Amino acid sequence: MFWARQEPGQHVVCLGPTGRGKTTLVGKLLAHPPTDGVLIPTIGRPDPALQHLGEPATEWPPRMPLRLLMYDNLPFIRRFEHRPKQPRDFQRIRINYSRLLHWMFARPGWTIFLPDLQVVSDPKMMNLGKPIEQLLLTLRKEKSSVFMDAQAPRWIPSAANDQTSHVLIWKYRDRRVRQRLAEIASLDMDLFDYLMNEIARFDFVWIDSIMDEVYHVENTIV
Repeated sequence: MFWARQEPGQHVVCLGPTGRGKTTLVGKLLAHPPTDGVLIPTIGRPDPALQHLGEPATEWPPRMPLRLLMYDNLPFIRRFEHRPKQPRDFQRIRINYSRLLHWMFARPGWTIFLPDLQVVSDPKMMNLGKPIEQLLLTLRKEKSSVFMDAQAPRWIPSAANDQTSHVLIWKYRDRRVRQRLAEIASLDMDLFDYLMNEIARFDFVWIDSIMDEVYHVENTIV
């Protein structure tokens, strides 16, 4: 049902503790994107859940023909940066990431997956929160889709809260985190508490903001 509701220009936010299957689920969803191509910038070791999607680009911008990076007749570009270990590494990755965002601006009708919002948005690390917000605002107008993945709601840019089409939330126990998540999902706190208490460890709540519907989804792919 989710695939049937995906349309170009929608924003999908996945929020949940580490190890719950967020990236695995997004990897499945991106295998059937609503757009003409997919861009996946990742920091650190390549996630096995994404390795079936095309081939990694070893340089940026990619000089090789897009057809060599394709998956299922669609361009899939995976770009990995080594996880920063020293202060100068953050500057190098920040420059590369900024180039990537500008490249994405010029390609309307694509999907971008941002799985490292903690590292990207943190002012003490890459400090790219503002460019990411500008990206979200621009891509929505250009009918480009965005998938975001984070472990805590504080890393989700404010622009995403206002434009999110679908919110997928895994089980959280912390009361303060639940309150913030209820705000992002535009749900009554009592209802959200009930949902969080009822779902299993790897299940998630799907909020369709467009249809104003809420679903409890049993995650069977983890």
